[in-house]
This record gives sequence, C-alpha cells and structure tokens, in this order.
Amino acid sequence: MATSTSLISHYLYWFKEHLAVNKLGNLTVIGSIFWMLLLAPWLVCAEGMPVVLATPEFPPHFSEQSAGQGYYSEIVREALARAGYSLDVKFAPFERAIQMAEHNDINGILGALLTAERQNKFYYSDPVVDVELSLFGRADEPVSFDSLHDLRGYKIGVMRGASISEAFDHADYLDKQEVTSQLQNLSKLISKRIDLFACEKQHVAHLIEQHHPEWQDQVTALVPALDVRSVHIMLSKDNPAHQTIIEHFNLQLAAMRADGTYQHIASNHRSELSPELLQALGCKH
Repeated sequence: MATSTSLISHYLYWFKEHLAVNKLGNLTVIGSIFWMLLLAPWLVCAEGMPVVLATPEFPPHFSEQSAGQGYYSEIVREALARAGYSLDVKFAPFERAIQMAEHNDINGILGALLTAERQNKFYYSDPVVDVELSLFGRADEPVSFDSLHDLRGYKIGVMRGASISEAFDHADYLDKQEVTSQLQNLSKLISKRIDLFACEKQHVAHLIEQHHPEWQDQVTALVPALDVRSVHIMLSKDNPAHQTIIEHFNLQLAAMRADGTYQHIASNHRSELSPELLQALGCKH
C-alpha cells in the first residue's frame, strides 16, 4: 500500500518555495489561504482521495451501464485501490473529456491511445490493455485495400477527437466524417450514408450484440487491421504529483498481472461477448 509521505513532502517544499513571505520570513495569512485554495484540486494525491478520470461511453471497456463501469475500469480501479487511491469516473464525449483534463477540471483520462501531442501534456501509465483497430464495411459490398491511398473516394466514419493509427490520423486526403459515438457510425454504415468506419473490434462486437443483433451478418472487418495499440490512463502534467500516482499505479498493475487478478477480470469480460461474433470480426485482443 502506497503512503502519501512523498506527496506531503512535495507539497511542503512547494509551499516553502512559492508562498508569499513577509520581511520577517513568516508566511502571510493571506498568501497561505490563497495558495491553499489554488492547490485544493491538486490535493487528490493524498492517500484514499479520488483520482477523477473522464472517458466516453465505450463498452465493453468502459461504460456507465456496465457492471463495475466496464472491465477496463475494474482493472484501473483495483490497481489504484492497491496504491491507496480511489477512482471517480466521469463520462463525457472524448473531445470534451480531453478539454476537461487540459483545463484541470479533472485529473486525466481513463483510457487513451498514445500520441505525440498527448505526450507533451500528459503522463502516461504502462499499457492497461491492447486493442485492435480496423475499418468496418458492409458484408455485401466488400472493400479491399493495400494502403490507405486505396481508400480515396470512400466516405469513412470516425469518432470526433479519437485516434486510430498515426498513418490514418494524418491521412488528410481521406473523406472522414465525424460523429460523437460509434453507434452512429454503425447505423450510418447500414443505412449506406457512409461506406466504412474506423473503430476498435470488441466495441463493434458489443454494439452489434447489444443494440442490433440482426446486423451481425451485415458487418465485416476489413483486412488488414489498421493497428494494434495499447490503452493507458493519462494524467495532466500540470500537476507534478500526478507522476507519483502513475508510478504507484504501474507497480500495482504489474502486481495484478503477477498474482492473476488482471487475467481474472479480463477473462470474465471476454466470456460476456458472443464467441461467434468475435470470431466473425476477427477479434484477437
């Protein structure tokens, strides 16, 4: 169990260096109150206090409607609890979640893919899970491609603010049409308002199984997959104590893998999805 000793020491040092000091070397009352109020949102790092992370609805990984708010949330919650913190999840569209984290309204993002831009602003944890990202199309209108350039002329649905792969994210020559949820993309695909959409495979399997099982034979994953990427929690670099939280989290995540807790949570989730549908979509992760 992590203790808050190092964090307390950090803040004592911070106060010593930055609080207003009068000529006698005593802290002024006004200066103390001002900085205490300013730092109040950052004192999350004390043991037992919540780490507030935002995420969009993205079942089965994280969802307000799922048991434990999704298996990914369960893994993160357990690792944080072992490190002495609690988890408070706020659900919001991804672009809004990023804005909340950048403005320090929350501590960070529950699940995010690594990008160069985000690395400049956030501390990243070790990988929590790996996900496979692909393009999906209609089974009765097969699409083949060897490179992204072959997809010119197709209308491709994407979720606003989300990353797919470095190459895909920067392929400005593609006709990408933004939505705020992948369920919108799935519906637009079936109604032929788009030709393809980019998404994570298990999420698509969940959407079909829970919302439109009648579409199971109408949707196919294109080969090859666009990328296999790791998902991380990320905490704002504006708060220097967040690096300590990440270090504690990483240690406990590794311990969960070593003692089998991680595998137990993940396997329970896997059994909730249709094996036939997972196989049909070529899910490997």
